[in-house]
Amino acid sequence: MVMEYFDEGIRSGVLYICCIFVISVMLEHKKPKGIAGKYIFFGIVAVVATIGYEFLYAGIGSLVADYEAVHGGEVTWFGNIMLSLANLIQNMIPGTVVVLAALFLYKEKWEEKVFLTLLVLLVETIVLNVFCEITNLPFSTGITEAAYDYPPEPVRILIEVFWLGISAGLFRTFLKDALLETLNKIKDEIGKFLKVPIASYVIFLLVLAVIDLLGINFRSIYNANIFVAIVVIIGMTAMYAFMYSALFDAVRISAESAKVQADLMVASDIQQSVLPSVFPAFPDRTEFDVYASMRPAREVGGDFYDFYLLDDDHLAFVIADVSGKGVPAALFMMAGKTTIRNQAVMDAEPGRILTQSNEQLLESNEKGLFITVFFAILNLKTGEMEFSNAGHNAPYICRNDNTVEMLKMRPGFVLGGMEGIQYRTGKTVLQPGERILLYTDGVTEATNTELALYGEDRLESELEKVKKSEIKDIVSHISESIDEFAAGATQADDITMLIVEYKGTGE
Repeated sequence: MVMEYFDEGIRSGVLYICCIFVISVMLEHKKPKGIAGKYIFFGIVAVVATIGYEFLYAGIGSLVADYEAVHGGEVTWFGNIMLSLANLIQNMIPGTVVVLAALFLYKEKWEEKVFLTLLVLLVETIVLNVFCEITNLPFSTGITEAAYDYPPEPVRILIEVFWLGISAGLFRTFLKDALLETLNKIKDEIGKFLKVPIASYVIFLLVLAVIDLLGINFRSIYNANIFVAIVVIIGMTAMYAFMYSALFDAVRISAESAKVQADLMVASDIQQSVLPSVFPAFPDRTEFDVYASMRPAREVGGDFYDFYLLDDDHLAFVIADVSGKGVPAALFMMAGKTTIRNQAVMDAEPGRILTQSNEQLLESNEKGLFITVFFAILNLKTGEMEFSNAGHNAPYICRNDNTVEMLKMRPGFVLGGMEGIQYRTGKTVLQPGERILLYTDGVTEATNTELALYGEDRLESELEKVKKSEIKDIVSHISESIDEFAAGATQADDITMLIVEYKGTGE
């Protein structure tokens, strides 16, 4: 009996050495060389713990037998549960020593070490209970108690070393790079994934403990038992293989998505930096004031606004909406913003500015995107405003007579959509104290949970309430009104507003 316990201890030591070796060669920066003494120490711990528990297991078996004898000599649920748990603990002893050894030998990044150690343990345990058990049959010494007995202990250990060596080679040759690459991608959050290998390993050992208690294994001479063992163990092995494959695919996709998200955040910062965002924008000018805001529906948006002085007496301002969403729209937005500004520097008539901008944007519009634009130039001495509209929402003017009127003009075709379009120029006059609000369709087409639109009528009504307020407060009020109307519905489009107040020269 003592010799049998000693044999079990030796095999636990073999499992320990193999698992630690696999972990060592996979981590590379820690080689087995130079830490042989620690290997031997933990190997002895694994052997002693296994042998010691064999005696304890025998004691538990005796207690269960006595308990069942008192209860009529029949097998009881309590007895089966106790023996199954005892088997589970017995199976976990080598693995527990391996985990402790890995933590001791590789102290940094403990989550990564535990994840990798448990994965290796699971694979090696499957190897021991499938390939080793099947290979033992041809070397068996015969039939004992309705099962093929194990081969001589040296042969059995050699078989286990052979198969564990094969699995170690597979880890080193085919799985190492993929595993470490995946773990490196989630190194800061790997603790969240530890429950998967922990649960996998413990559940597999529990299943082994139960089927061992029932005498179901590959060495049974009964075909039914062999079939059950094949279905259970091979089935669980396949399940874990698919589960881990899906896990690592999900981890890889999650890591790549996180990288894309980080890149999008950088792109968003860049995009926001090219839009004027410091207000008051012209603190030394008293003839006018301007304020704008953009709230993109995604990390990067397709709307843009801009304003700049063409000379001391003329303020140009523009608002636009690019078709589509995401990075392509953001890139086209940057091209449109730059093109319109460049054309405005060379020409002083809004219609011609949009006409030339349209032709230039068509030259590099491989994606078939387009831009709706409202562009205006305000004469700061006279209040005369010339404007042109390329398919954009008509702005609202807050007049001094307390009315809010839509600046109506038949809009031209969108920019970037068709060659040869000639855009018209319209004219109006702003009196000192009057404001003009430009906006994109993300305002009027904002929806609530019932899919109703915010609409132009609601926008005009809200503008009526605050038309005499500070221009910043006007934009804030409308934005709050949109949020209240949406009532938590997902923002589907960029929400952009620009407002200009003409104050006059005071002459």
